Formats: sequence, structure tokens, C-alpha cells
Amino acid sequence: MKISQRNYLILKEIITHRSTVTGKALEISLGLTRKQLEYGITGINEYLGKQQLPPLQRSKNGRIIVPGEVARQLDLESLNMEKQEAWLSIGERCDIILLMLLCGQQELSLQHFITEIKVSRNTVLADLKRVKDQIRPAGLMLTYSREAGYQLAGQEYSLRQQLFTVLHSLISRHGQAALVSAVGQITKPQLKHMRKVMGQIEEELKTLFTDEIMAVNCYFFALLLKRIRGAAILKELPETLRHVAGTKEYMVIKDCLAAEGVNNTYETVYLTAHIQSMKIDANLEAVAGQEEVRRAVGETIANFERIACVSFEDKENMYLLLLNHSIPALYRIRYNFHIGPDISGFVLPAYQEIHDIVKKSVAPLEKLIGMSFPEQELNYITLIFIAQTSRGEKEGKMVRRPRAMVVCQNGIAVSNFLLTSLKQIFPEIDFITCLSVNQFYLTQEPFDLVFTSVPLKTTKKQFLTEPLINQEKKKQLRKKVFDSLKSNEEIEFPQIDTIFQLAYMVQSGTKMAGGWHKPELKELLTESNIRIINESMGWKEAIEFAAIPLLYKNIIRYQYVETIISDIINHQNVMLVADQVMLAHAASDAGVYDVGLSLLLLPEPLMVNDYMEVKVLFVLAAPDRESHLVALGQLIGILEDEEKLGKIKKAKTADEILNLLS
Repeated sequence: MKISQRNYLILKEIITHRSTVTGKALEISLGLTRKQLEYGITGINEYLGKQQLPPLQRSKNGRIIVPGEVARQLDLESLNMEKQEAWLSIGERCDIILLMLLCGQQELSLQHFITEIKVSRNTVLADLKRVKDQIRPAGLMLTYSREAGYQLAGQEYSLRQQLFTVLHSLISRHGQAALVSAVGQITKPQLKHMRKVMGQIEEELKTLFTDEIMAVNCYFFALLLKRIRGAAILKELPETLRHVAGTKEYMVIKDCLAAEGVNNTYETVYLTAHIQSMKIDANLEAVAGQEEVRRAVGETIANFERIACVSFEDKENMYLLLLNHSIPALYRIRYNFHIGPDISGFVLPAYQEIHDIVKKSVAPLEKLIGMSFPEQELNYITLIFIAQTSRGEKEGKMVRRPRAMVVCQNGIAVSNFLLTSLKQIFPEIDFITCLSVNQFYLTQEPFDLVFTSVPLKTTKKQFLTEPLINQEKKKQLRKKVFDSLKSNEEIEFPQIDTIFQLAYMVQSGTKMAGGWHKPELKELLTESNIRIINESMGWKEAIEFAAIPLLYKNIIRYQYVETIISDIINHQNVMLVADQVMLAHAASDAGVYDVGLSLLLLPEPLMVNDYMEVKVLFVLAAPDRESHLVALGQLIGILEDEEKLGKIKKAKTADEILNLLS
């Protein structure tokens, strides 16, 4: 018995999101009626029965319960190869239409599309209109004539970029590798050969691509060679690719193409740029060379620490993560390649304050390539900083804590963010590392359970999770894991009344028991925390005087003030955040009890330790890496307004300053 396409998609969605899935959610995500969903689940259970597996069940609250045996034993990839009826989402249908047009195996009529995606004539016509709108920004056009049928018109470079985007969507997002093979007429031996070529490129360049990029590139290279051999060759390239020739990557790609019978300079340049912009695996140690990038990455981290008033404990790890992400990202920006989904809806507005600081911090990287970072790339870099900024303190070891692996097929930013998020949600679990699928199957490290973004063949407990999960799903995942492990006598796990506390903190910044939150600027900088003086004083005295409101309110100890002064003397820390504006601060373990901010306005600019000129002196107290970020972001936004800053420097009363800060 085979499973239908529609039922396969329902089952895939249920298993992938089994910790949170409900019937209503399935109806919305798959565009089904209630009757269609019920019919689908009935068909799925018939199929499971034939496979001697227990059926899916419905709970009273609408959740669909997946037996653990089904999740462990069912091979979704094999099912994808077996399914027969076509039932696809709008996005998948449009991608398949584009893939058919880009493969160009034959003259395409309306009937070809109807036959392939098995929908009505009107549906295909509506999809073709969507395709027209989708490709317009890339400078492509959908044309039709009786003689030639439907065709895509545009520059070959743009057509190839569209091809990679479509392949990435169908394979990585929708799991339609088998369909891509069928439409593109790609055989298993061809795919095996392309994987060997990709492995050779990895070996020659001493790099490692992510699982998803490796998979997509095998199909991309196979189809690209077909285009080249079919005379669809590049006749011009963007000016941004002019620096590609002569690089190590260029020589490696040149040899690989020569082995395939391709000796075209434009083709070599294009594929070199493509490879340079690929996502590197998160577990790869920092690549050799790239000294300018190394220096810019170090400056970017220093900028973030200075602006955000934080200090990363594991700075080496932060450096390696950002370096490995930045090298291909800089190529993507320079070549206008965009690989990966748009995650702005996740990053913003939940982490707006960190994103704003990242945008200011990456100036050294932008200077390096002479271009501003597009928002899509900034969001991924923001994920890296969120993960490092949000790390909590390690709790003491329990008698028998679960050991967990994390498996994620995405790039550095997303994989690292998933690992850090899971550490926050489950401080009771020892997370070993984040691996690719291939690395997971090869690892000899002992573990009890695995959190994974894709189903795995393993006898250990596995919990499927999306790499970027919202607040509600974090709560649900924690409860699911707790329910699964609480009966295990060998593993100590917390009581259920703590389920929501940490997960809530992760995104909202609010602690339910202790009572701290991310205050705004107006909450911290009150009239009692502002001092305006008319007499001159030394810089050490000025810092002490500025900190007095925080000392009086028991927000800091005097040790904190001493540490600020010591850091300036011994390390020449630069604390200037605007012209003649100093934001004095020290580490949170130097004597901070709560978040706080005070201001001292000096009568004349004061030279601090002979290397900083200061007229406005803020003292910031931050008990952790996050609680001050909202207020800090608001303050920096105000200080960037030159008119407001000028008025602050000339203010005579605290009210004048407060009005300018509102």
C-alpha cells in the first residue's frame, strides 16, 4: 500500500511538529477543510496499520498524538519516493512550475503543468500569474507562444540565481528532492557523482559545507552542467565578480569544470563566486588566511561589547562563530547572492535592541567590502550575537543529568542559535554539541537524547524542533521533554512548576519569580539620577560623583566604581558612545545588584586619563547581559541626534535633559 501525496504531507507536518501540532493548525498550514484532514488521518492510520505501526490519535484538546514508535521507525525520505497522488502547496506549485521552465527539457504547454502538479486549469493559470509576479524583481519574464510554449526570458545569470533559489526551496524547505530528480531528469549516478565533486571541493579548500547546502548543490551542479552542455552559457557577469579570478577557489573550480569538459572562464568565475558564498558548517574550525576579515570580525565584537556594555565570557567561541559566518556572508553581499530564508519576522521585533546594536557594530565588516549589510544578512549575524548575549549562568551538576546532542542542517548562525536556545530552555540538560546529520551518524560520543530539526534513524529519544521557535513552542517543547523523561528513574529532572519560567525569560526578558525586566530609558534615568555641576573636578572624582545616585539606591557597590577607574587606567577602555559622551561601566560581577543609569553633566569638557574628552558622563549598571539593552538602545538613538545632543550638553536643569530624552 502506498501513501498519497496529500497524506504524506499531512504526516510529514504532524511528525515534524509533533510537540505542538493540532488539527486546526494543520488545516491552516495545509489549506485543508476539517473533512479533508479527517479523511487524511484515516488514510494515514490505514497505511500505518499495514506497516504494523500504531495509529495516530487525537486528544481532547485537539492535539494529534504521534506514537514514539512511528516517529522512530517511519522513514519520511522513503515515503517521499513512494507517494503517488500530487497535492502541493501554492509555494511548491510555483516552484515546480519554475523548475520545469528552468530545466527546459521540452516545449511546455498548459497541459504539461496540469499533468505534473495535478490541479485544475484555473489553478495553474492562477499559479502562472503568481510566478510572473515572483520573478519580476529578478528581471525575468514569463512568455508564451504557440510555437515555443511557455518560456522564461532574461539574462542567464539571473536564470541561474532563480534556479538555485527554487532548488533550495524545494529541497531544503519542502523536502521535494525526489520530485526535483524527476522534473530535472537527474539520475542517482549523476547525484552520486556530484556529491563526489562537492567532496573534492571541500577537501581542496579545507572547508565543510552545511548539510542543506551540500544537498542543494548536488542538484544545482547537475542541472547547471546540463544547461552549459545545452548551450545556455554565460555571456556576461556582474562587475562585482571581477575579483574572483586568481583566487584559490577559482583554481579548484577550474580543475573540477575541466574534468567535466567545461573550459569557459565566465563559467569558472560564476561557480567560484557561488562556492565562496556557501554556508560553512558550524563545527568547522576557523579557516586559514583571511587576515583582513579576522581583524574586522575582532573589531565588530569589540564594537558590540563597547556599545552594549557587555563582555563575552567565551570570546574565542564568539570569534570563531562570527568569523566562519562572515567569510561566506561577505561574498554573498558582494555578489548579491542571498542564501537562506528571510528570518526578519523572527528576529524583529523580539530582539530589536540587539539587532540595532549589531547594525552599528558591523561597520568594520562593511568598510572591508565597501557596502552596507542588507537586512537579510544582518538578521543572521544578529542571531549569533543573541545566542552569545543570552547565555545564562551554568547550574550545578545534578546526580544524573541527561546528555543531549543537537542536530541541525542549517548554517552557523541558525545552528548556534538553536543550541543556545535549547541550553536556556533546558538548564537541567547537558548539551554536548551541535552536529550535522552526517556527523551525528558518525559520532561515538555517548548521549541520552537528541534534539533535531530533521527526523533521524536512532534508537535514542529524539525531539523534533524547528531551528527558530517562538515563545509558545518553547514552553510546549519543555513540557513535552519533561513528560517524556519524568518516568526515567536514572535521570533527575525538575518539577513541572518550573516549566514556564525559563522559557518565558528567553524571549520576554521577564523573570516571574525574581521580578526583573528590561526597563526603558525613562524608568532608569529619573530626575534623582541626573546631576549638573558648575565646578571643575578630576576625572576620577567625576566618575565617583556620577555614580553616587546608584550607590545611594544600593544598585551598585563602591567596588564597581573602583573597577571602572581601574579598567580605564590599566586597559585604556574606550567608553565613548558619542562626541564627548562617556558611558562608564564594568563587568556585572564587579558589584552590581540591579540595572541602573545615572548622568553627570560637566561644565567643560574633561580629559579622562589623557585619551578621552568627556562633557556628558553616564554610569551604567548591568547585572546581566540583557536587562539594560532596551534602555541602552533608546539612549544611543537619542545621542545620534546631533541637535538633541547639543541641547543636552547646554542643559541647565534635569527637566531639560529629561524632556530631550523622552
